[in-house]
Amino acid sequence: MSVAKKLKAEGVMPGIPDLQLAIPRNGYHGLFIEMKSMKGVVSKLQKAWITALNAQGYKAVICRGFEEGKATIKDYLTVA
Repeated sequence: MSVAKKLKAEGVMPGIPDLQLAIPRNGYHGLFIEMKSMKGVVSKLQKAWITALNAQGYKAVICRGFEEGKATIKDYLTVA
């Protein structure tokens, strides 16, 4: 069984970002990160989720690689 089929069977909705941090900071309700490799392609559905989450007051971003993801989380958790 493919990973996508397993996730669907578990009730995961397609397109929702990979990481979710439910901690409000700096005027945002929380942080959502879609993780991609340097060559990974962002789907239309993933782009739509990012746009919708940002419109609702969340910080939602796409990070390419571990280091960018780590830096984004550290920056988000730093109180301005």
